[in-house]
Amino acid sequence: MRVLVLQHEAGGGPGYLGEALERRGAALEIIRIDAGDVIPDPTGYDLLLIMGGVMNVYQEADYPWLADEVRAIQTAVAAKTPMLGVCLGGQLLARALGAQVHLGGVTEIGLTPIALTDAGRTAFFFVVTPMRFTSSGSFASATATRFCTRTCA
Repeated sequence: MRVLVLQHEAGGGPGYLGEALERRGAALEIIRIDAGDVIPDPTGYDLLLIMGGVMNVYQEADYPWLADEVRAIQTAVAAKTPMLGVCLGGQLLARALGAQVHLGGVTEIGLTPIALTDAGRTAFFFVVTPMRFTSSGSFASATATRFCTRTCA
């Protein structure tokens, strides 16, 4: 399995997820977008792993490579390449699919209760997920809430 990893900062690599994929025989190609690496054609890979970063998807003026990355993700989506977006990667995937991504009204730090929406309950990647679960992280941006939503006020 060939995995294209899009990394946005020095400390934002695939970590344990990358190690788990490699233990199962995956070959990871890590592209450091922030360091000027050129994104290869994503259609030649079996999986696209889009990592996080300190930036947000709507900061294209400060990080002009975000627009190129969104186009690469759109190419991968059109080719039906499986992908996972982590943090910023989720924002980029949402933007590539046409969702509006904006600054959220509440900063999310630590454990946050999450509930699946009607669409999330039937999405294939959530079939083994409880209807309500807790997510951890530190986020100031909100992405699409089509599949799940915060349950806290």
